[in-house]
Amino acid sequence: MKIILSRKGFDSVAGGYPSPYFIEERRLVSFPIPEENNKNEINTGCTYSDLYFDEKITYLDIMKQLGIHKYSNKYVHFDPDVNPLVLSNRSDNWKGLFGQCSSAQSHLRNKGVEKGDLFLFFGWFRDVVKTDDGYQYIAGTDKHIIWGYLQ
Repeated sequence: MKIILSRKGFDSVAGGYPSPYFIEERRLVSFPIPEENNKNEINTGCTYSDLYFDEKITYLDIMKQLGIHKYSNKYVHFDPDVNPLVLSNRSDNWKGLFGQCSSAQSHLRNKGVEKGDLFLFFGWFRDVVKTDDGYQYIAGTDKHIIWGYLQ
């Protein structure tokens, strides 16, 4: 069995901001990266306003509160799709999905990655607190955290 560390979610290139770590709730939210050029190549049909943090607040709402304003109409690239609660219309038989495609998928095949191998997903996070004006990043609290896995 291989163990693969795989960086996922927003980073300094894809997304340009850290994902939030809600310190009061002790909850991580890895923002999925935007689809390049808004092509929706993997056909998720989902934007950040379709993804829910809770019953009332979308990922886009949180992004705007954090000062991230350039993704209002961007499709998301689920890689991986491991949170059953993020979409409100999941079927009862939904299962997590690894979203590699194109050259990234070929790279894994060429490295001999196969059934039973373990992927540990990590990403760039920054602490976030809720204020009277909404959520805010806390400067100087950046970190890389393992936040999920698939086997």
